[in-house]
Amino acid sequence: MKEIVLVADDVLDTRELYAMYFTSRGFRVVTAIDGQSTIEAALAHRPDVIILDRAMPKLDGISVTRLLKSDPRTQRTPIIILTAYPYASIEGGALEAGADIFLTKPCLPEYLETRVRELLNRTPES
Repeated sequence: MKEIVLVADDVLDTRELYAMYFTSRGFRVVTAIDGQSTIEAALAHRPDVIILDRAMPKLDGISVTRLLKSDPRTQRTPIIILTAYPYASIEGGALEAGADIFLTKPCLPEYLETRVRELLNRTPES
């Protein structure tokens, strides 16, 4: 069964780039355009990994991460937060909120795939 990657970004070009890339690499891809639709997609599709933009309308990536990590249905889902703003305070806030990985844009799809596969291959915590 194909692993599901949820790509959440309010920028259409970014969403399409990552969606096409991950589809071509054998993943099933679900996309979301804002924080609220990310939560809805995570609950509906139960992705194996979430790639989440930091700055989105309705709810930002850090707020979405906090909500997903506090919900028993999604708390174990790995989250990668991407941002174009590489400030240490944002990274700290993302990791403190529960993100597994924090990356800055631009982020090559090949590097993002490497990080996604690392998360998929790690041993779940008991």
